Amino acid sequence: MALPPELQLLVIDGLSDSAFNLKNCSFVCRFWRQYTITHLFASIEVSNPGVSQRDSAPTHPIRISFANWILFKNSKHLTETARRLRFVFEGKADEHLEPMPWPFSRLSALEINYCSPEFPNNYSLFPQESSETVAFTAVGVTLTNTLASFTEILPTQSKPRIRLSSLTYGFNSEEFHKALLVSPNAVFDLTGLERLTMYMRTLNPQVAKSCTTLILQKYGNNIRHLRLSFEPAPGFPRADDHLCIIPLVPHLESLAVHYYAHLMFHTSLCIYLETLSSTKASRKLKTFSLILSHRAISTTLPSPLDPVLVKLFEALPSIRSVEFLLTDSMHEEPDFPVLVQRVRDAFPATYQGKVQNVVVKHFTVSLFRGRFQSHTRLEHDAE
Repeated sequence: MALPPELQLLVIDGLSDSAFNLKNCSFVCRFWRQYTITHLFASIEVSNPGVSQRDSAPTHPIRISFANWILFKNSKHLTETARRLRFVFEGKADEHLEPMPWPFSRLSALEINYCSPEFPNNYSLFPQESSETVAFTAVGVTLTNTLASFTEILPTQSKPRIRLSSLTYGFNSEEFHKALLVSPNAVFDLTGLERLTMYMRTLNPQVAKSCTTLILQKYGNNIRHLRLSFEPAPGFPRADDHLCIIPLVPHLESLAVHYYAHLMFHTSLCIYLETLSSTKASRKLKTFSLILSHRAISTTLPSPLDPVLVKLFEALPSIRSVEFLLTDSMHEEPDFPVLVQRVRDAFPATYQGKVQNVVVKHFTVSLFRGRFQSHTRLEHDAE
């Protein structure tokens, strides 16, 4: 079946296991009710058929219930045009789904959320051939892997590994991590990896640190952009302990640090920034982003960051762009404008001449979708 070219949004709901056509499907254009999806959904962006490949083709999302995988599997039109795939796992889903019979030749981004190592078959469904490198997002919480059979997710010789250019990662199962990323027969190929985001807010931060180290030891020489998310709370190692991974990225150009505050936040952050300023691998940094929660602002700003930031910028003169990003909870605060101004004032005015721009943003974190959604609330340019 060929999908009509004017279709912009497809919703399929209530398809029974024995139905293999569209007779039992309901179509709704430009409307989707999330609560009707019981297992997971895939979001696919396809190019507009009316625009030539030479032009900047807009994309339109198509959402399909994962229970209808067989329909998706049999639609070669989707696999030939899909640019982005997003899967959200909320449970065991369907263990008997067959993998795609042909590759996603134009795939540029693959996102998987909440995939547990207890269900390794989920990964065998995805394409293992692509003409382009893929930006891969895997965000979720994996607790135990005693039931996992990792041989099931390893590629065969006839199925090349998926090459990744960007990786957002948040698992804390070391064995699962190796099977996906760093073993000789891993599902994904990181030789072309340039962007890495690591969520270290896990139940086992030492495993998160170990997983990050394994990636950077093998592929850190190619990485240019690194984002680290910490929660320096009781039971977690000090955030500056993770700085041992920075020297593994000798060509680092941009670094984003996401801090979730606790009562000792200011001390921990100052130690982190001071250590960063003395790390040789940081001397090529062009962009530095500091992402703060509401608690971080409240705890930090009574003790100004000026001296620490001045030291950081003096030690790293290559930095030309600085960002302060505030978490989504702050927009509900009645004194939000005051807090934004306090962040801006914390930036050392005496050093603004060497920084091209200072941006203060409000942003929303959606771990369910595994991505950041930014909304600029204040911008300040320092010429």
